[in-house]
Amino acid sequence: VWSMDTLEFVRTLAGHRRGIACLQYRGRLVVSGSSDNTIRLWDIHSGVCLRVLEGHEELVRCIRFDEKRIVSGAYDGKIKVWDLQAALDPRAMPSEICLCSLVQHTGRVFRLQFDDFQIVSSSHDDTILIWDFLDAPPGGVPPPPVRALLPELPNQAAVARAQMLFEMAARREIERRDREAVGDEQPHHPQRGNRRNNAPDGNMVVAAQVPDNDGSSSEDEVDGNAPGPAP
Repeated sequence: VWSMDTLEFVRTLAGHRRGIACLQYRGRLVVSGSSDNTIRLWDIHSGVCLRVLEGHEELVRCIRFDEKRIVSGAYDGKIKVWDLQAALDPRAMPSEICLCSLVQHTGRVFRLQFDDFQIVSSSHDDTILIWDFLDAPPGGVPPPPVRALLPELPNQAAVARAQMLFEMAARREIERRDREAVGDEQPHHPQRGNRRNNAPDGNMVVAAQVPDNDGSSSEDEVDGNAPGPAP
């Protein structure tokens, strides 16, 4: 962790047993995923690890969180949805924290985005999957996802570039919906236009980097300026 005011080193968040593959932070909270197959929640100011989330069977490659949920994707092909507030409660049991596991991908999950209504993910199985939470029962698993095939690409670098472009397009779509929803007076979406107003205080930078198997870097997942679930 580095101070943006003084450009000086502040502290190391130590605890993962292997390399860090992804992280996101907002305010005091840092959430990191590792090749030790775990997710850790940290207090950025004290350096204390608040919770270790276990459940993935391989490297945790991508993480996003908002004020309610953490969504993680891993090389085991699974996407897991976690209750953030339960994870921050030291009294909560592990069984209360993982809300559901989405297992339809047949390859490694590399990227994901989500908002209050959908999760969108891309995978090494050459598909993009979209889950609609609007149709999910309370606390339940969303219905089977919409599946879209990624175009055939010549190499892994091209695949990674296509996934990054997809992520940018998904972000723009969510932002467009938010702008349209500001004037939405429908009673069943009262907070749709302002659900992602929290942001970091701008005083810290968190950095982590670990090479992927193909030699590329995961540092693009280090995202502290993201306004919530779809940074």
